[in-house]
Amino acid sequence: MSSRFRFAAPVCFVWVLWIAVFAALGLAAAGCSGSPEDRLADVRAMHDAGEFRASIEPLRQILARDPGHPEANLRLGVALSRSGQHNLAIWPLERAAASEEQALHANLALANLYFSMNDYERAIAGTERVLELQPDEPNALTIRYKAALESKQHAQALEDIDRLLALAPDNPEMVVARAVVLGEMGRLDEAALAYQRLIEVAEASGQPEFQARACVLLALHHRDDVKDVERGEAILLDCHERFPENSFVVQKVQALYEETDRGEQALALARRHFEVAPEDLGRRVSLTRRLWNQGRGADAEALLVEAVEATDGLPERLALAEFYRTAGEPAKALAIVDEFVDDPGDLQGAEANFLYAEMLMDAGELDRAQPVIARIDEPVFEQLASGRMRLLRGDAAGAFEALDAAVAQWPDNGGARYLTGFAALQAGEVEHAIGHLREAVRIDAAGTDASLLLARIYLERGEAGEAARFARSFVQRRAADRPEGHQLRIRALIAQGKLDDAREALAELESAGFAAEAVVAGAEIEKAASGPEAAVRYLEGHDLDPKAPEAEPALRALADALFELGRGEEALPRLREALAARPEDPELLEFSGLARARLGDRAGAREDFDAALAVAPEHAGALAGLATLTALDGDLEAAIALFDRSAAADPRDGSAAY
Repeated sequence: MSSRFRFAAPVCFVWVLWIAVFAALGLAAAGCSGSPEDRLADVRAMHDAGEFRASIEPLRQILARDPGHPEANLRLGVALSRSGQHNLAIWPLERAAASEEQALHANLALANLYFSMNDYERAIAGTERVLELQPDEPNALTIRYKAALESKQHAQALEDIDRLLALAPDNPEMVVARAVVLGEMGRLDEAALAYQRLIEVAEASGQPEFQARACVLLALHHRDDVKDVERGEAILLDCHERFPENSFVVQKVQALYEETDRGEQALALARRHFEVAPEDLGRRVSLTRRLWNQGRGADAEALLVEAVEATDGLPERLALAEFYRTAGEPAKALAIVDEFVDDPGDLQGAEANFLYAEMLMDAGELDRAQPVIARIDEPVFEQLASGRMRLLRGDAAGAFEALDAAVAQWPDNGGARYLTGFAALQAGEVEHAIGHLREAVRIDAAGTDASLLLARIYLERGEAGEAARFARSFVQRRAADRPEGHQLRIRALIAQGKLDDAREALAELESAGFAAEAVVAGAEIEKAASGPEAAVRYLEGHDLDPKAPEAEPALRALADALFELGRGEEALPRLREALAARPEDPELLEFSGLARARLGDRAGAREDFDAALAVAPEHAGALAGLATLTALDGDLEAAIALFDRSAAADPRDGSAAY
């Protein structure tokens, strides 16, 4: 579904829908004390209070005595779904849907459940069963139009939007949806009228938030649908003049500046927006993100420290802790919150407990995090935290299942999208991973490493153009002061044969302060331009000091080029010199072992691998090297055991398992 008309997170929609379902039931408790009806009355009270998880066992007890009870099945399905157990919810909802009494409500709940599971075909089928019973049921029409959009059935979506508008002509969501869908269908004349109608409804509403959003949507229509970028930008800037303090408008203008290489203007806008209301923590955090992205981490930290010192409040501490998490300082982040929390059991609220659990997991405190996760009473937050815990404990498939369920209810959470994409990639679900990661970039390119991970995926798939685009996004909008984005962009440009562009990117890498990384990248460019001999000349021209740890990547590049030229023996003296300076460096020992193995010196290679494992017993590369030598010696059983250890030591690298 287009992001342009997601008015609210589907969590809100789901919650409203469940309330509507239960309000429609209108069932009164009956029967004697202790009877199934008495128990069901207690369950109704639990659901009214939002205590879905606690109601699961009482409902199962009722169904143990009466398996076909329609309302008990409906409520069990809803309780399981609200607790994140989507697959288990299907069976009781289907049983309830088979009853005449609950057919409408259960099919509506099933349709919503399937929609949240991204099973749009079944979601549409569920809504059609509801509409057979009640042709103008607005919740069913709403689910169907959204499912149709997600499955690219624009004509069906438009038909349902028009039916909903017939029921409520000034429904803001539907007025927006109609304009956006017509634009996406390329029916631009009709879309122009629909956007005119949107602006009229927004202006008549007297709601500045709606007016600002309508203004921005019109700008995006001209930019994305009409392909008139200049007019789209002009309208967006006019929106900012009309609504200078509207956060949504400011966010879109900042995104425009960032996408068009105007980072300083984006930063200046964030600063002005903050200075108008410095007490607004959201504006302060937005400014710190842009300062960080401009390489001004000290200024960003000072802004958040200032807020903590002024209030000593938990929200300010959590914001500072999040900054330290982004900066890769998990211990510092945890300490900021631990200073405030005397007893973790006193921490109130699902979000606060979730963030605390995240910080504990960042710091490797998994056992401390587990009871905190157990206290999270909001299913989405609990699924996110549990999913990450499973990922950290090596259960990628279970992590993906939990996180995917959470994202279905909170699709505009960029951090959750990134984590879900990462879990999907670990579980081998590459297409799902790409989908989640692209959404993470769309939602908040500066908030996660999603663009970096996408660049890696696309480069490995041979889609160098996409790899270069996402690597550039990472550098510009996430972290210009990290080398990985620059390096990936250079490799992607080389893969496209754009060597002049690659040299410009190399200059950016050097100016960012990564001299050692720039030497390796420069060698890659020269190799692409003129072959391995040119790479050797380039590297030797930099007068590498084998004793310097920072020279190791360049030494590896030099060794690779020499081996490619059939001159691998020339690399060994440099490797031995490096090892003399750092005899217990496992990475260097593994590198030396690989070089000696390539030269046919199996005994020397084994000596280096054994030395690496003596320092780091679960070093994945050394284990894989030793496994290869063991296999060549004919001991396949022992080789397999070593490969298993290597795969377990670094699950992200599939080469040992292969």
